[in-house]
Amino acid sequence: MPKSQAAIEFLLTYGWAIVVGMVVILALAYFGVLKLDFFMPSICHLPSGLSCLDYSYQEGVFTFVMKNNLKQDITIESIEADGCTLTMLEMELKTGERKKITIGCIEFKGNLKINYINKESGLEHVESAISSIKGTDANEDATEGKTTIRKYCQNANNFGMCDMLKDFCLSEGYSDCDTYKQRCRNEWRLC
Repeated sequence: MPKSQAAIEFLLTYGWAIVVGMVVILALAYFGVLKLDFFMPSICHLPSGLSCLDYSYQEGVFTFVMKNNLKQDITIESIEADGCTLTMLEMELKTGERKKITIGCIEFKGNLKINYINKESGLEHVESAISSIKGTDANEDATEGKTTIRKYCQNANNFGMCDMLKDFCLSEGYSDCDTYKQRCRNEWRLC
């Protein structure tokens, strides 16, 4: 048997096994059985022309420093992310200027949408950004087992039901429900 034929047979035989193994690993990762986040580095990438100079995520607050590298001044209208609320809107960012932006997040999922207006042309831009932050807060508080205070705060904030937060708290059987709304405001900048 020639060497080339043996090499081709080897590749065909073991190549299929490798492909099947990769498909199984990817399927397990897709369905959440394998957590591949452990191998992923923390990153912060903003749209072209905007730089993420530094970032952190601690106790439900995602903070990053954004720099305008565009040749024009811009007005940021909003920054949106799933599971997050922006604490500041309508911000001007001149060419070369840096600003610290803080977003209250229950569970930061990493995808940001930045809406801004180019001050020179007056055109509105909607750009996507990607951040992958490791070590995000768990959705469970150590002292509260069933559903966390943060989840209550986020849901109440999203649906305009902050005044009913105490009732939800009492219905779940928690004590000290009077402080929930204060914790929502002070700790996570919600409600």
